[in-house]
Amino acid sequence: KAPGPDQIVPSLLKAGGPIIARHLASLFAKVALWSSEPLQWKTGILVALFKKGNHRDPSNYRSIYISDHIAKIYHSCVRDHLGELYEENALDTQMGGRKGKGTDMAHHILQTFQAATKQANISSAVFFLDLHSAFYAVLRQFLFDTGWNDDMLCKLLQRLGIHPDEVESFKKRCRDENATRDMRPHGVSILKDIFDGANFQMRGVDKVGVPQRGTRPGDPVGDVCFNLLMCSMLKEYRSEMQASNMQWLPNSIPEGSDEWKNGFVFPTGATFYDVSFVDDVSVMVAHTHGHELVPTAKTIAQCWCQTAARRGLLVNFKPEKTELMITFRGKGCRLLKQQYFVSSPPEIALSDLAVPHKLQLVHSYKHVGTQIQSDGRPRKDIQYRVAKAKQAWGPLQKPFFGKREVSVETKVQIFQSLVLSRFAFQVHTWTMASNDTLERRRNAIKPMVFSMARQKVGAFALETLDVTTICGLIC
Repeated sequence: KAPGPDQIVPSLLKAGGPIIARHLASLFAKVALWSSEPLQWKTGILVALFKKGNHRDPSNYRSIYISDHIAKIYHSCVRDHLGELYEENALDTQMGGRKGKGTDMAHHILQTFQAATKQANISSAVFFLDLHSAFYAVLRQFLFDTGWNDDMLCKLLQRLGIHPDEVESFKKRCRDENATRDMRPHGVSILKDIFDGANFQMRGVDKVGVPQRGTRPGDPVGDVCFNLLMCSMLKEYRSEMQASNMQWLPNSIPEGSDEWKNGFVFPTGATFYDVSFVDDVSVMVAHTHGHELVPTAKTIAQCWCQTAARRGLLVNFKPEKTELMITFRGKGCRLLKQQYFVSSPPEIALSDLAVPHKLQLVHSYKHVGTQIQSDGRPRKDIQYRVAKAKQAWGPLQKPFFGKREVSVETKVQIFQSLVLSRFAFQVHTWTMASNDTLERRRNAIKPMVFSMARQKVGAFALETLDVTTICGLIC
């Protein structure tokens, strides 16, 4: 890893062992006691890395922040305490940054909802939300009960296009919201100090940048701070949706009921639920009247645009970012499919916003690394995993896996690390996969394992064996 401005590499700190640890513990204790970091810990070098697209478009670059590793260790210690606060205040459907709640859990919740609506034969949709540079753009002042001033509020109101009639209510919300209200005052002062005076420099630029919003790229406390703010955003949008006569799904299930086992009966009207993974939010909505599903989903999308704007965030409406995956079922579904996917472009206009946008209607979506289809089946995700495995296998087929000088044991280790890890990613979430689909998946990997097993037992012995048996021979 690259050293920060102090030119100390992580390997040097590791080599110091207990001796370095004692010095760092003493230093961290003094810094935390006084709630004041050294100025050098607040600065770093920002490097712009190109992603794809037009080289002249700044949005096509990813920023990498290189800071002192000692500062990162200190921030990691602070993060551990913030993590406890987040765990106490997080909602049940918030994933990411929590033990046992990863991307697979979010995917399982989506699949469960899809299976329930399919069994009930009612129309459903999933609104996938993506925010523009969420970590960098969010107003971190919402973390605390202080930090606002009139100049900052005026700039924010102008940027977000807040109507004059809403100014007073917006100012009250800014000053009332406090994501760290349950945190001890000393902990709050430590967290404030991390943000105060944080700056960065770029090579070839004389000026120093002092951001007033968001968190520093790669900062260990960044995800927890954003999760705390996301918690308040989720609560706000849920409250507004329930005020619009939408039913929160858990409220429609009697406590202790086992209706899910016998086939859940959705209540009449609109029912919604959500799951989030840090800044990726998915809102699931079902409606017993199919023709009202799209207007209901439109209301949810507009609510999230407004909720995000109040925190200085903008929704990203680019393709494959913020989209609506929709499935029509039941009476009149053919006419609805014709109306929204054939007779007109698959999109709905969000015209009630300060800046109008169009929300794309899709049949599949890539959510936190997994391809999700509107019918709940993982066909597209399995095809994607097979393609990724072949992409990793291809360049090494002849120069490595085809060499008899390389032992089978070594080949298997590399195969598991580079190929099988891609092939079996999130395989435990494919609960609705058919036997035919799984059989085609197994056959796709057969030539790969066959070439390694042939070196060990010979080609003749493998002709009548299935993939599972061949894998057992080489592992």
